[in-house]
Amino acid sequence: MPIIYSGSSFASDKKLPDSFKRYPLWVAHYTKSTPKIPKPWSAYTFWQNTDKAIVAGVKNPCDHNYFNGTKEELLNLCKK
Repeated sequence: MPIIYSGSSFASDKKLPDSFKRYPLWVAHYTKSTPKIPKPWSAYTFWQNTDKAIVAGVKNPCDHNYFNGTKEELLNLCKK
């Protein structure tokens, strides 16, 4: 299954059709609170909230993401 990856402003500017909401949204929005969700989605599946995360064992700062769901939901998404 495709996943739509986009910044919230870019997706909003493109005025994507409602048919896109059947695909999970991976939104890149670097903020300390919740991301802005572009239309036609009402929620994100993944949220990339920074590209400056410090992770043990990783030499340089890297992306950090949240999954908006349970472990079971993530495993089911991987099966699609």
